[in-house]
Amino acid sequence: MAKVDGLPVNFTISENAKQAIELLRRDWDRRSPDDPAAVPMIGWGIFKNRREEAKLENVVVSFCNRSQLPRV
Repeated sequence: MAKVDGLPVNFTISENAKQAIELLRRDWDRRSPDDPAAVPMIGWGIFKNRREEAKLENVVVSFCNRSQLPRV
């Protein structure tokens, strides 16, 4: 396997995090009842403030909708 530069992918998802993701999924589904969440996405986000040099890095949770499943 080739080595990839970047963040090592070695983490676990705590029970508290799983509960928080489930709350996010419920909110997602409430906002999009005709096309509910189907696949959770967990990534590393880097957010830069355009006015400052500072950047924030943190875990990002989102979802692919059911209609997106053929492309996922």
